[in-house]
Amino acid sequence: MTTLTIISIGVAGVALALLALGLRGKRLDRLPRCRACGYDVSGIDGACPECGRWLGGRFAIKHGARRRRPIPVALGLLLLLSLSLPAYWWWTGRDTHAHRPTWRLLVEAGSESRPEAPALDELIARWDNAQLSQDAIDDLASMVSRAWGSGQPRSALRRQDLFQRCLISAAFSDDQLRLAFDGAMRDLSHDDVWGNAAQGERLIRTLGTPAIEQLPRFLHSPDRQQALRAARLLSWYDPEPHEARLTELAIDSLRDDEHHGNLGWAQGYLWSHAGNGAIEPLTRSIHDPDTQLRVHALELLVPISRRTGVTPSDDVLDAWVKMLRTGAEGRVGAATRGLVEHAGAAECQLREVLVTSDDPQQRFIAAYALGMGGLGGEQVLATLIDHLGDNEVAGDAARAAAALFHVGDQARPALLEALDDADPQRVRHAKDILWAMSLPEGAQHAYTREDPRHVAFLWFPQACEH
Repeated sequence: MTTLTIISIGVAGVALALLALGLRGKRLDRLPRCRACGYDVSGIDGACPECGRWLGGRFAIKHGARRRRPIPVALGLLLLLSLSLPAYWWWTGRDTHAHRPTWRLLVEAGSESRPEAPALDELIARWDNAQLSQDAIDDLASMVSRAWGSGQPRSALRRQDLFQRCLISAAFSDDQLRLAFDGAMRDLSHDDVWGNAAQGERLIRTLGTPAIEQLPRFLHSPDRQQALRAARLLSWYDPEPHEARLTELAIDSLRDDEHHGNLGWAQGYLWSHAGNGAIEPLTRSIHDPDTQLRVHALELLVPISRRTGVTPSDDVLDAWVKMLRTGAEGRVGAATRGLVEHAGAAECQLREVLVTSDDPQQRFIAAYALGMGGLGGEQVLATLIDHLGDNEVAGDAARAAAALFHVGDQARPALLEALDDADPQRVRHAKDILWAMSLPEGAQHAYTREDPRHVAFLWFPQACEH
C-alpha cells in the first residue's frame, strides 16, 4: 500500500468517527421517554399521553434524551469533503503528485522501491524548474547518501541520474560522499542481492578520481569478490602501478567459479595488458587441476608471448602440441597461432608429431606450423602436398598452400611434381603457388595474408558444422 492510501484510510476513519460522535449527541438525562415523541413517560403505563403510541412494545421506550453536537458533525463532513478530490483523481487515474507538498513527496520518495518512482520524478521536475528550496535539496541529497550507505538495493533513491544530479549540484557534503563510497564498496562484496555489485561499480565511476584513488586499499580485501571488483575498476582507469596484483587476481579469476563476469574481465585484461610478469604464473597454471584455468592459461600465453617477445617454455610448447590432437581440451586455433609464431622453438616437438602421431589432422597442423615458420623437410612437404588436394576438412588446402609458399624454394620440386597429379585441385594450387613464387619480393597476392599474426582457426572434421 502506498503512503497516500494509508493516509486516506486514516483520515476517512477519523471523519466517520467524528460523524458518529456528533450525530449520537450528548446525553442530557436518563429518564424513560417515548421513542416516537420524546415525552417523559415516568410512571405511565399503556399509551403515551402526548402522541398516543402504545408503550408496551419492545422498543417503544428509550432511556435518556440526547442533543446532537454540531462541531464534530461539521469537522467530519469537512474531512470527508477533503477526501473527495483525491478520491476522484484516483477513480479517474489522474496523477496527484504535482499537487502534493514537498515534504510529503520527500516522505513518499523514501519508501519507493521501484524504478518508476512518481514522487521522486516530481521532486526532480521541481528541481529543474527551480521550485525546490535549498533545504529540500539538502534533505534529498541526505536521503540519497543514506540509501547508498545503508545498503538499500531496491530503493529508487539509488538511481544514477539522481546521484549524478546531486554530485554536479554540489549538494553532497564530504561526509555524505564518504558514506556513499563506503556503501558502494560494500556492495562490491559478494552477497545474495543480484545487481548490487553493478550498482556499486556505476557509483564509483560516477564519483570519478577521488573514488578511484581509494580503490588500491581494497585490492587485498579478504572478500575475494570485493578485491576482484576493485581490480576491475582499476584496470580501466589506472592499471600500471598495480600491474602485479591485477595480474595475480586476473589469473585466479580464470578458474571455474560461481562469479559471473570475472572470467570475461580476466581474459580481456590479460590479453591486452599483461606483460612479462604474467608469463611465469600462467606457465605454472597449465599444470593446475582446474581445467578451465589450464585451457585459458595456454590460450592467453599466445598473445602475451607475442607482445613481450618471450619464447614460451618447453612445457607450454608441449601443451600447445597436445591441443592439436582431435578431442583435446582447449581450442586448436590458439595453439596453432602460438606454434606458428614459435615454430623454431617447437620444431623438435612438431617433427616428433609428424613421425609418431596417429591423428592425421594433428600431423597436418604440425606440418602447417612448420611450413609457416619456413621450416621444410621431406615429411612436412609430403603432408602439405597431400592436403592440397580435395579433402573433407574445409580450408585445409588453402592453408597448406600458404605454408608451402612460406617454405619457399625447398617446396619447388614437390610443387612441380604435383603439376602432373590427377587431382585438379592439387594441380590448381600448385600452379598458384609457383606463380606467387615467381613474383617480385613484396608483391601482393593471396598468400601474403597468411602470416603468423593472422592464422585462421583450424577445426577438426567433427567440428566443421560449427
